[in-house]
Amino acid sequence: MGSQLFHLKLVDEKDPSIPYVDEGEHFHLYLETKGIADFAAHLQANGVELVKDVHETPWNTREIVIHDNQGHTLYLGEPL
Repeated sequence: MGSQLFHLKLVDEKDPSIPYVDEGEHFHLYLETKGIADFAAHLQANGVELVKDVHETPWNTREIVIHDNQGHTLYLGEPL
Protein backbone atom coordinates (compact mmCIF):
# COMPACT_ATOMS: atom_id res chain seq x y z
CA MET A 1 0.00 0.00 0.00
CA GLY A 2 1.38 3.42 -0.93
CA SER A 3 1.50 6.45 1.26
CA GLN A 4 -0.13 9.77 0.55
CA LEU A 5 -0.23 13.00 2.49
CA PHE A 6 -3.11 15.45 2.21
CA HIS A 7 -3.30 18.91 3.71
CA LEU A 8 -6.87 20.10 4.12
CA LYS A 9 -7.94 23.55 5.25
CA LEU A 10 -10.44 24.14 8.04
CA VAL A 11 -12.57 27.24 7.59
CA ASP A 12 -15.35 28.77 9.64
CA GLU A 13 -17.69 29.49 6.71
CA LYS A 14 -19.52 26.98 4.54
CA ASP A 15 -17.72 26.21 1.28
CA PRO A 16 -19.56 28.13 -1.48
CA SER A 17 -18.76 25.42 -4.04
CA ILE A 18 -20.95 22.78 -2.36
CA PRO A 19 -24.21 23.61 -4.22
CA TYR A 20 -22.35 23.82 -7.57
CA VAL A 21 -20.75 20.43 -7.01
CA ASP A 22 -24.06 18.84 -5.95
CA GLU A 23 -26.01 20.26 -8.89
CA GLY A 24 -23.46 19.20 -11.50
CA GLU A 25 -22.65 15.79 -10.00
CA HIS A 26 -19.03 16.90 -9.60
CA PHE A 27 -16.76 16.06 -6.67
CA HIS A 28 -14.43 17.81 -4.29
CA LEU A 29 -12.04 14.90 -3.88
CA TYR A 30 -11.53 11.54 -5.60
CA LEU A 31 -9.59 8.83 -3.80
CA GLU A 32 -8.56 5.54 -5.37
CA THR A 33 -8.53 2.49 -3.12
CA LYS A 34 -8.71 -1.28 -3.38
CA GLY A 35 -11.67 -3.31 -2.15
CA ILE A 36 -14.28 -0.59 -2.50
CA ALA A 37 -17.23 -2.90 -1.77
CA ASP A 38 -15.69 -4.00 1.54
CA PHE A 39 -14.80 -0.40 2.37
CA ALA A 40 -18.38 0.70 1.63
CA ALA A 41 -19.70 -2.02 3.96
CA HIS A 42 -17.27 -0.86 6.66
CA LEU A 43 -18.43 2.75 6.30
CA GLN A 44 -22.09 1.77 6.49
CA ALA A 45 -21.47 -0.45 9.53
CA ASN A 46 -20.01 2.63 11.21
CA GLY A 47 -22.98 4.87 10.43
CA VAL A 48 -21.75 6.58 7.26
CA GLU A 49 -24.58 7.14 4.79
CA LEU A 50 -23.63 6.53 1.17
CA VAL A 51 -24.87 9.17 -1.28
CA LYS A 52 -24.43 6.56 -4.00
CA ASP A 53 -23.81 2.89 -3.24
CA VAL A 54 -21.23 0.72 -4.98
CA HIS A 55 -21.65 1.06 -8.74
CA GLU A 56 -19.66 0.45 -11.90
CA THR A 57 -19.00 3.31 -14.29
CA PRO A 58 -18.62 3.54 -18.08
CA TRP A 59 -14.96 4.53 -17.47
CA ASN A 60 -14.23 1.11 -15.89
CA THR A 61 -14.18 1.92 -12.21
CA ARG A 62 -16.23 0.73 -9.24
CA GLU A 63 -17.13 3.69 -7.02
CA ILE A 64 -19.07 4.98 -4.04
CA VAL A 65 -20.03 8.55 -3.18
CA ILE A 66 -20.21 10.06 0.29
CA HIS A 67 -20.48 13.52 1.85
CA ASP A 68 -18.12 14.57 4.61
CA ASN A 69 -19.44 16.30 7.70
CA GLN A 70 -19.17 19.69 5.96
CA GLY A 71 -21.13 18.61 2.86
CA HIS A 72 -18.22 18.07 0.48
CA THR A 73 -18.71 15.33 -2.10
CA LEU A 74 -16.11 12.58 -1.98
CA TYR A 75 -15.80 9.83 -4.56
CA LEU A 76 -13.89 6.68 -3.69
CA GLY A 77 -13.16 4.19 -6.41
CA GLU A 78 -11.08 1.38 -7.79
CA PRO A 79 -10.20 0.41 -11.34
CA LEU A 80 -12.00 -2.66 -12.70
